[in-house]
Amino acid sequence: MPDELFRAAHFHNSAPYSDIVVHTPHFYPHIGAGHKGIKPLMCKHNVVYDLLTLASWIHWGKEYMKKSLVCKHLVIFGCIIALIVGATTGLQIASMNNIRNAAYETMDTQISYYLGMIDKEISHMRRVQISFFSDRKLVSIVAPEINPSPYEMREALLSVKEKINSLDGLSELTGEITLYVPKSGYVIDGATVSRMREAEWKEFQQYDTLENGIFYENEEEFFVLENGTTKETDMDNTNYLLVITYPKNKIIQSIRPLEEKEGGAFFYSEKHGILSGENTDRKAAEKLFSELNQTDMETGGKEQKAVIDGKRYLLFSDESKYLGRLYQFSSEQEVMKSMITLRGYMYLIWIVIAVLALFFVYYTQQTIHKPMKKLMRAFDSVKEGNLNAQIRTDSEDEFAYLYRGFNDMGRQINHLVNEVLLQKDLIQRTELKQLQAQINPHFLYNSFFVLSRRVKRRDYEGAEQFATLLGKYFRFLTRNGTDFVELSQEVEHARCYSDIQGTRFRQRMRMEFGELLENYRTMKAPRLILQPLLENAFGHGLEDKVKDGILRVRFEEKEGLRIHVEDNGEILTDEMLENMRNSLHGETQAEITGIVNIHKRLQLYFKGKAGLLLERSPLGGLDICIWIEGAA
Repeated sequence: MPDELFRAAHFHNSAPYSDIVVHTPHFYPHIGAGHKGIKPLMCKHNVVYDLLTLASWIHWGKEYMKKSLVCKHLVIFGCIIALIVGATTGLQIASMNNIRNAAYETMDTQISYYLGMIDKEISHMRRVQISFFSDRKLVSIVAPEINPSPYEMREALLSVKEKINSLDGLSELTGEITLYVPKSGYVIDGATVSRMREAEWKEFQQYDTLENGIFYENEEEFFVLENGTTKETDMDNTNYLLVITYPKNKIIQSIRPLEEKEGGAFFYSEKHGILSGENTDRKAAEKLFSELNQTDMETGGKEQKAVIDGKRYLLFSDESKYLGRLYQFSSEQEVMKSMITLRGYMYLIWIVIAVLALFFVYYTQQTIHKPMKKLMRAFDSVKEGNLNAQIRTDSEDEFAYLYRGFNDMGRQINHLVNEVLLQKDLIQRTELKQLQAQINPHFLYNSFFVLSRRVKRRDYEGAEQFATLLGKYFRFLTRNGTDFVELSQEVEHARCYSDIQGTRFRQRMRMEFGELLENYRTMKAPRLILQPLLENAFGHGLEDKVKDGILRVRFEEKEGLRIHVEDNGEILTDEMLENMRNSLHGETQAEITGIVNIHKRLQLYFKGKAGLLLERSPLGGLDICIWIEGAA
């Protein structure tokens, strides 16, 4: 009822109310339009309907997949394209990661080199700064109480000035080097020796309040101080103070190679803030630094990513011994420029592959699907009973070969049907014989009697072994499955049977069981072709033997495989042997004995290249030989 109105009542209120829902084909697009009282009926029935619809589509898709070769081709090619896209995407991601890692490695190498160079030069100057105070000439200047002569004082001042002048050329990072000697009232640099004026005194007093070796910063320079006294012992009596300046522009100049296009480099420390060069956007550096995870930096994380104004940056940093932390950043887009170009080509390749795949599907539909439907129609005709169905074709491709094979099949099918029916009859008879063997009460009762006697004699180990043999024997007999097994399994079953009978009749006879040739172990053969022959020997050839009975199973390779089952029974006459041979090769199916059944099954399975041979054994009794022609 597409136009029917439904009214819903609220059961918790005596006053009924309703939400009016008009069920039309155009209902869902118009939900919410019109009066506010009109609402979609969002109930579980709609969900169930949607789930059932989805399930029906899935079921239809599965059924169509089973019947449609084109659909299978589309799915296969879709999977291939998906694999190609996935593989190329994975390769692209891996390549991008490799490029990104290579960029980080480059940054690591560059930062390590330049930081090492800066720290090495500063450390060297610190050592020179400390060793400077061992100069003897300096003693005459810093200790006027020695009362050097004016000539000695002049020589000492010139010597110290020359030494300071020589320090200027030791590092490209250093600026001015100044020595303050408050007791003598001198200030010495690489160019001049002068008396300390009020300005120099103020500078000295400012420096004297700082600790040795710690950077002091003004707007343009860093200062490294080295005091001539120990503050703990002589707080107010500084003998001399050596100040080495490091201009910020020289430090920035030393890291200029790190200031790449679409990137930059800067130092940062809590004490000095951000120090960046002219080629580095300071605002971008400040934003970038604010986005960093400082916790990761503190725990040793040198590689980070950040997004500034919609642009992604790669950043690497390392700690300096003196200047804080050095950061280098570069635009990820600039780093991945070559990969972005490659990505465009990759998209183009995907489109080309998709077009080629669709063309190939169409081509296969014309060259494979249509001929296949022609073959399917012919098979349907045979299925309906028309065994004379033929397919005509003018082509000489693979389908023509199939068509000729189908035509030949139609001509041979009657013969095959008869052969299958015969085989089915023999299989049924085999199953009957197998069932009879399974429920042979005489064998079963005697086996349990032997087991009981061993238990009564407290021969528990022998009882366990005998019970295991029985279990293996009946498990093989009762196992459901294929009618064909590996030859090694059949031989093992026969060996198990011979061990059981050998245990029962160990006083009357002995068993000789050879080993199956290794290259025939995995050969397939019908089930129960060897054990019934042993059973026949026990039941007929050796039944009257009171002692010295022999049952021998041996294997030989002679124009294929030969398995001999021999006994030394004494009742076999030439007439009996001839009758057994005649029944073995007779055409009548009126009475099929166990031996004849085995012969027929071997003939059918190996297509006439196997069977039984009956001869008189050198032991005196019957020799039943299973022969299988050809190699394994």
